Amino acid sequence: MDIQAEKRQLAKLLLETENPNIIESVKRILKNDKSTDFWDELSPEQKSEIEKASLEIENGEVTDFETFMQKHRMDTAGIRSTNKRRAHSQPR
Repeated sequence: MDIQAEKRQLAKLLLETENPNIIESVKRILKNDKSTDFWDELSPEQKSEIEKASLEIENGEVTDFETFMQKHRMDTAGIRSTNKRRAHSQPR
């Protein structure tokens, strides 16, 4: 279906509804449709972090998912065993 037919169908549905919540929802959606690029809404800090990450990727400074998960599984396993040792060594 082409875009004009979609709009006609939507207009027809909107005209047929008696539900004020639907009308209000459509109104909010259409008011918020500014078609702005998400980049324009990011803070300078967020943009900087994204640019830094892009450079790291370009320079091959990446870690594959499995390596990342193995490292963090070991880190969390160490934390858990340390916490268990502390719990057992504390007087009750």
